[in-house]
Amino acid sequence: MPVVSIIEEDILELQLKDHFTMEEIKFAFSEAVAKLPPDHKPALLLDIQSSNELKSMEELKDAAIFFSKHFDKIRPKASLCADEKVRFGIGRQFCAFAELNGFEAKCFYDCEESRAFLKA
Repeated sequence: MPVVSIIEEDILELQLKDHFTMEEIKFAFSEAVAKLPPDHKPALLLDIQSSNELKSMEELKDAAIFFSKHFDKIRPKASLCADEKVRFGIGRQFCAFAELNGFEAKCFYDCEESRAFLKA
C-alpha cells in the first residue's frame, strides 16, 4: 500500500511509501477522515521519508488546495517529515502552498519534531 493513514491522538499521519499517486493520497485521506468522530479535528502530518516520488509543483499545489478544502474535518495545521535534502526541499514547497491556502505548515527532518510542532 503506497499510502498508509494513521490516526494517533490529535494527528492524522499519511505515510507515503515508494511510488504513489495524488489520487492514492486523496483516497487514503478521505477514508481516514470518514472514520473520525465529528468533534475530532486532527492536524495533518505527511511522512515522505520512505517515498521514491518527486512530485511536480502543480501536484504539490493541488495537494495543498485539496487538504485546505477539508478544514471541517482537520485543523489548519500541517507538517511534513522528510529524510534528505531533495525531499526536504519539496516538502518546503508543499508547506509554502499549504500556507497560501490557510495552513500553518512546517517541514522537518525528524518526525518526532514534526509531531511536537503539531501538538503545540
